[in-house]
Order: sequence, then structure tokens, then C-alpha cells
Amino acid sequence: QSPMNVKFDIFRRVNTGGIPLNSQEIRNILANESTRHFLLKMVNSEEFQTATRGHVNDIRMDAQELCLRFITFYLRYDPASREVTQLKSMGNMMDQCIEALNSMPQKELDRIYSAFLSSMKKCRALFGDKAFSKPDNEHIINKVLFTSWAVVLCSYPLSENALLTMREHAIHLLYSKMEADARYFTAISSSTGSKTSIKKQFETAHLLMEELIHGTSDQ
Repeated sequence: QSPMNVKFDIFRRVNTGGIPLNSQEIRNILANESTRHFLLKMVNSEEFQTATRGHVNDIRMDAQELCLRFITFYLRYDPASREVTQLKSMGNMMDQCIEALNSMPQKELDRIYSAFLSSMKKCRALFGDKAFSKPDNEHIINKVLFTSWAVVLCSYPLSENALLTMREHAIHLLYSKMEADARYFTAISSSTGSKTSIKKQFETAHLLMEELIHGTSDQ
């Protein structure tokens, strides 16, 4: 009957024997059957596998962690202010997300799942085989690029065909931004979970989308 945050802490403290469990494996233990099924449903969806090009395995629940990251930020991102609200440490936010999923009604789960599938198709249309990856590393899915772009694209009611026409320009803009903006490159490469980095990740994705649509940058 202990509070969820206490349970997470206890598991982490006693997790010392054999092969230590990673954070997502601990969350899986504390997730109920509905939550575990939901995350697996996201991972096994054709849309997720296509968008990530099958490059994220789930042997140690890496793929499920990626999907949980999407939900965590999807529930906290405010398109109007272009900000992620109630920012805390990455681990703490994801722990709280598991707790929220455990008691979430099916109607809300269906809404999240629908948004997720739509976002995966949009990301694939916009970036193709370079989705969620840095230049010359298309085989590696960057978690930060995944969460920021997948969540931000949820707020743009654009068709896949419209996004497809922007693909070449989108890839050029994103890669140029990584090269020219040292703060952005750092935000997606190191200290990615800090409040400053998270703000930069989402702000940049939004600004680049605005430039793609309107042809001008807010910067």
C-alpha cells in the first residue's frame, strides 16, 4: 500500500543482485496488466516500427521506454505556450506517467494511441529514413529527437501528403540547425534531461515547423 514513488525507490535500492534491472524494467514490474499491454501495443504497431525502421529493440524494454517517453511529454506539452509543463527529472516524470497510466480510463488510452499512430505516420512522411536520427547515423534512433518531434507534430493538423512535400526542406533545416546551433546540438546530445535542454528541444522543433509552413523563422 506504499505510495508509488516509495515503491520505485525501494526497487532501485534493492536492485543489486544478478543482472540489475534498468529503470523501464522496474517500471514494468509496477505497471498493471493494462499498462503493460498498452505499451506493447504501441511498440508492436506497424506505424512505430516503420517510423523507427525497426532500429529500436525491446530486449531490455528500450522500445517500451521510448513509447513511454512519448506519452510522458504528450501529456505535458502545451501547444499554445509551446512549452512542456510541470517539468521534473526525466525519471520522475516517467515514473509518474506509469502511475497515471495504471488508472487511466480506456477512452483516454484510445486518444493517446490514436495520436501516437498519427504522429508516427507524420514523422515518417516528413523525415523518411532519416526520422529521429542525426546526420550519417540513420541506424541510431535519438530518443530526444523522437520525443520532441513526435509530440510537436501532434499539434499540427497536416496531412501526410503535405508533410511529404516538405521532406527535403525539413531534413535540410534540421541538419543545418544541428550544425549551426551549438545549444540545440548539446540539448539533443548531452544533459538531455535538464529543464533547459528539454525547453530547447521542443522550442526548436516548433520553430522549424513554423519555418517549414510559413517560410520564415521566429528566431
